[in-house]
Amino acid sequence: MFAARDFINNSIPELRLTDAVKTAQEIVDALNISFLPVTNGDKFLGLLPETAIFEAKPKAQISHFQNDFLQVSVSESDHYFEILKKCAVNKTTVVAVLDENGLYVGSSWIIDIGQHMGQSYFVEFGGAVMVLSMFEKQYSLAEIARLVEGNDAKILAVLADTVPEEPNRMLVTLKINQTDLSRIVATFERFSYEVVQVFHQTNFINSDVDRLNLLLKIINM
Repeated sequence: MFAARDFINNSIPELRLTDAVKTAQEIVDALNISFLPVTNGDKFLGLLPETAIFEAKPKAQISHFQNDFLQVSVSESDHYFEILKKCAVNKTTVVAVLDENGLYVGSSWIIDIGQHMGQSYFVEFGGAVMVLSMFEKQYSLAEIARLVEGNDAKILAVLADTVPEEPNRMLVTLKINQTDLSRIVATFERFSYEVVQVFHQTNFINSDVDRLNLLLKIINM
């Protein structure tokens, strides 16, 4: 099912509290990574952002920056969408992965997931993406599919999530097998659905970073 454990990146080293800031700076420069996990044995202490370490003296210890640690983690059995959600909510690019006992087993880097998604059915196949906003009681996948299929199109993938600021509303992201969604957009608007965004095939881009940004935007978690 592509769980978080499948996206552990073994090239991301762990920092210890006794490590010097210079060590973290060298790792950040070498890997071009913005967050590093800090551990004490098998215990995850938090992610240290590069913004903290580059403002410090090289000889300072990591222990001096515990107030800057970010508690961002997922269970190793979580779907990799949970990694995307945690990164989007906490504005990080790395997430710690913990086992069922809460012990640290590694870290996932969102760039790896972006590359995976770049090869997935959701992004790679032709078509376009549409994001709908609606009240939860209005959501019916059968009805949404009927409106799409009434325009001689098919839904290739669906992602749904609540809106934190509006608990009674949700966002529904549809990948549809047509490049021009103008008729489908008109249909949804006619049935009082709010069309938030549309990404046509010509908006899809090839670089991994841009694909990742697009993915986070269309999932909007």
